[in-house]
Formats: sequence, C-alpha cells, structure tokens
Amino acid sequence: MDIPEGFEPYTASASASTFGPVFESRSGAVPALGVRATDQHANSTSRVHGGPLVALADTALGDFVKSIVTGPTLAETVDMDVSFMAGARIGQWIEVHPSLDRSGQSLIFDSGEIRADESMTRKVSAKIFIHYHSHTDREEST
Repeated sequence: MDIPEGFEPYTASASASTFGPVFESRSGAVPALGVRATDQHANSTSRVHGGPLVALADTALGDFVKSIVTGPTLAETVDMDVSFMAGARIGQWIEVHPSLDRSGQSLIFDSGEIRADESMTRKVSAKIFIHYHSHTDREEST
C-alpha cells in the first residue's frame, strides 16, 4: 500500500480499524489523519462512500481537540456538519486536516477539510464537548 511520507500507522482509536487502516502525520503544525481508499470504502457506484470519510473526519477532529486541551479529558462530538463538495475515487489518498475555530471552557468548535489526492472533497465543522476529570483540569486549560 502506497502511504505518503511522514505518515505512520494510527493506533489511538480502536474504531478506526473499521474504516482503515488509518495513518497519522504529526510532522506539521496540526496532526492529520489519512487512509488509502480501497474497495471496502466503495458505495454502489464504485466511488468512496461518505460514511467512512465522515468517520475519519470525526476521529481527526476529536483527536485534534484532545491535542490542544491540557489535562486528562474525554472529547465527545455533539454536533457535526459535512458539506459534500466533490467525490473521491477508489485508490486515492484521503486526508483530514483539522483547525481550531473557537474554544470555550468545555465546548470547542473546530473544522476541517477532507482532501482526496490533495483536492478538497468535503468541508466539516464540529462541536466537541470536553469532559474534564476534575475541576482543576478545566481551570488549567483555559
């Protein structure tokens, strides 16, 4: 399987194996997740089904939030919007690139782009709720 340079196997989420194998890159300022689209990702028209792409985006945006919050936390997606702009084909390299839009005390708004061979196919925005393990952790992260 052809994987771009800088990507390593992703092992932080057991659910990722259902739409993977998934790879991560932490070489840039923001971590990215990627997957090579295979027949397991195909819909009835032999294009990449949106479901695995949304699952990959959910994982990437949640991991991004966990990477910017200090202390032991649980990040839970409470809302996600996806704009389907273009299709992706089997064989293409799919990446999700997250970014921070706004951060509150326990709700973080982030967004991202899903790219197929570097062309944007979807835009994603999410609201992620942060469950802090203690009141002190919440105060330290703001």
